[in-house]
Amino acid sequence: MSNEEWVESRSDIDGFWDGEGVVQFVPVGYKSFPSKKYRGRITRFVFGKATAETSATDKDGEAITVNPGETIGVWYSAGMSDLMNLAGTKVRMKRDETLDKEVTGGMMKGFRIQHVKGSSLKPLPNLTTASAPQDAKGAESTEEPSMDDVPF
Repeated sequence: MSNEEWVESRSDIDGFWDGEGVVQFVPVGYKSFPSKKYRGRITRFVFGKATAETSATDKDGEAITVNPGETIGVWYSAGMSDLMNLAGTKVRMKRDETLDKEVTGGMMKGFRIQHVKGSSLKPLPNLTTASAPQDAKGAESTEEPSMDDVPF
């Protein structure tokens, strides 16, 4: 008999952050895929492990709660660029309208992103499969993606 401790490993998303309140999680990677809504643009999806209860939606758009340890997905937007260097770091993020900026093509939503003091910054790994079509420029939409964009 072994004294090994086993933990579950799975990549299924338990819920999608609904943008309300605060999301606390440890980002583990992102996937990029062509937007179904905006031709020629790329949509990014960041996912990680929740570290606190979070208001979210399921794949059908129904309100749920994601619990600590469950996998949560966050639709990336241009106002979250700091998030891309916080792989494996505890993150606390919330929407902050005071950080909104006008950019070419519309308004960029702002987000307040915090991480634990003393954390080492590491880029999020791109977990997109090599066979997924990519836009060479990586142009991203500042519009809200819909669940129709989810490639999985």
